[in-house]
Amino acid sequence: MDRDPGQPVRTADGWVQGVVEGDVEHWRGIPYAAAPVGPRRFRAPAPAEPWEGTRPAAEFGPGPWETPLGRSSRQVPGEPTVSEDCLTVNVAARTGRPGPRPVIVFIYGGGNRSGRSSLYPGERLIGDSDVIAVTFNFRVGVLGFLDLAGRSGGGDHDSNLALRDQMAALRWIRSNIAAFGGDPENVTIYGQSAGALAVTTLLASPAASGLFARAVSASAPAFHVYSRERVQDWTARYLRLLGLDGDDVSEIRRVPARSLITAARTFDRQTREETTGTISMSYVVDGDLLPEAPIDAYRGGRALRLPLMIGTCHDEHTVFQKAMKGELASSRDELERLFAASPAGTLDRVRGAYSSRGRVDEARIGGDAAFWHPAVAVAEAHSRYAPTRMFRLDRGPRLMSLLGFGVTHGSDIALLFGQLDRIEKAIGASRSDADVAGALRADLVSFAHGSGPGPEWPLYDADRRATQVYTRERTIVDDPHGPRRAAWEGFVGYP
Repeated sequence: MDRDPGQPVRTADGWVQGVVEGDVEHWRGIPYAAAPVGPRRFRAPAPAEPWEGTRPAAEFGPGPWETPLGRSSRQVPGEPTVSEDCLTVNVAARTGRPGPRPVIVFIYGGGNRSGRSSLYPGERLIGDSDVIAVTFNFRVGVLGFLDLAGRSGGGDHDSNLALRDQMAALRWIRSNIAAFGGDPENVTIYGQSAGALAVTTLLASPAASGLFARAVSASAPAFHVYSRERVQDWTARYLRLLGLDGDDVSEIRRVPARSLITAARTFDRQTREETTGTISMSYVVDGDLLPEAPIDAYRGGRALRLPLMIGTCHDEHTVFQKAMKGELASSRDELERLFAASPAGTLDRVRGAYSSRGRVDEARIGGDAAFWHPAVAVAEAHSRYAPTRMFRLDRGPRLMSLLGFGVTHGSDIALLFGQLDRIEKAIGASRSDADVAGALRADLVSFAHGSGPGPEWPLYDADRRATQVYTRERTIVDDPHGPRRAAWEGFVGYP
């Protein structure tokens, strides 16, 4: 619907008053679900509680509790601190644009341990387009991924809490976005890193049917959805760190959040040392939201048959190799554990494909195991049933190149959201960096409009495996690194 900027908006739960900043109207911190605290901790999100009067919506709500890796939680200046009461949504829209308008919903990454919507300004995502940007908070770390289903004490518990939060937010968007000028039938979900894992997982869930129209996955560790058996073992080990043995876990609802996070840091360190490359707090094949492993759903044509853009950065591994050691497998021993469930000879074949002048690039193997190979596997499978486009970013922020990271994990997000703009200007970033960001944004907006990124970007299929490569200009490359792609066939990874 068309409306005058600055006027209150009526949602299903009550009126909200946003704020106009320049030519963008923002509505921030709107609850999309009830606070998951007390008896609602470790439970599926409940509907938001309606309010009387008009609710101010100028400021972000608090972010979720995070499990930082050796650093304090990130925070935006002036933002409220973290809280379990974090399930809020934010909307940003350029003023003076007629509706109904396409909607892009961005899902943040952070290894399932951290992240918050306030770090990703919606106006940077959409640029000068008519698209409406939506971001939202969801539970991360132990509060979003600990699987207590089937254990007694304090009522029933639910699996895949973060996934349930994401679905609750998407239901809120579907029910309310028209009031902000958006089209509920034209919603694109877009995630990066762990947010892209959320995207590929949502596509594989029958329960997500009807909540969005298309999807964008950037650098998804798409295989990091685990069996019930592995997750139950991890849960038992985590509970022992809290002194909670057995099935009765009623006490966990009374454990302070900070104590939960402290134990989660210890547990995360232990599991990374034992099974390097896993994400111990992640989604589980629960027989409910996820009847099967997502990759099996894709290969069997049982994933939602919606248009998909999926891709990676050229040097995903370098930031982990140089600044986040222990996150990805990068040694022969770690790779042997990672490949243990794969057919005999798989690791040797992959090592051969990554060998040059007698040296095997084991760090790149670990990075490709996490990001590039899963993206290719999803594209190979999904393209048989739905329109699929593959991309790769080969040019990133100049700062990252100067630091020796190349086009590393997160380079696309740094470009799109301008996270390094101030430093980039100080070191004299070239105009081509802005051009790459503009090309990414233009293709994203075009895709959100439902028109596709353009006829010059062919659909991915098994004949060509056409991949759009972003450098100084867009280039189509057929089956990039074909020998490496073929070498990965049969790889299983951790169950």
